[in-house]
Amino acid sequence: MVRYDFKLKIHSDFTRDNERLVKAVNDAARGKNPPDIWPSRMEENESDGPSLLAHLATGKELRRQTTRIYSGLEVLADAVGDIVGRKNLLFFSAGFGDNTGLGTILPDVRYYDNTMQALNDSNVAVYSISVLTGIDFAGLGISNTNSLHDSMNMLSNDTGGRYFFNHVSFSSPLETVLAENNGYYLLSYRSETPAGASGYRKVSVKAKNPEFKVRAREGYRFGA
Repeated sequence: MVRYDFKLKIHSDFTRDNERLVKAVNDAARGKNPPDIWPSRMEENESDGPSLLAHLATGKELRRQTTRIYSGLEVLADAVGDIVGRKNLLFFSAGFGDNTGLGTILPDVRYYDNTMQALNDSNVAVYSISVLTGIDFAGLGISNTNSLHDSMNMLSNDTGGRYFFNHVSFSSPLETVLAENNGYYLLSYRSETPAGASGYRKVSVKAKNPEFKVRAREGYRFGA
């Protein structure tokens, strides 16, 4: 459970303790800062399973690494990269990006590609969930609520996730995410690249039956 305001904040590592997770969600929703986790106490917060804390910097260094929402998402993606299989990021947000002046808000082109590529490389699907449904933004010069979330929709589509808006409660999108991830196919194939080369390769996944709808990450990094 993490939160972002001006830096990435870790409210809870991976846990099966429901009470601890509920407390972390409540603290994050109230804007309460999590306790500092010093290196000497790191061991207490780790389990035998996957861990965010084991792969993240602490204190001022974490703040230095996550000065933007884009870098916060990148650092988070890198921290779970060693976990095999698909990871789902439930991204509750009011939207992010820059107002284009044309009634839309789009990601900052200076940072978006690196963020999207880091998430895809670590196989992290972003399920964006709007927290501003039903609010009137006419005073901001924005034609409708959805225009605030173009960036969220774009990030979800590019990482094989999904964007949710106009929901009555958060239960509906959460139930949909759970149902969609009860089962999925993990595909692999062998590719060849020139020695010493590095970059990002896009991937297109299609089903032989045109009636099937495929949702998959759109690429991966290769090389050093």
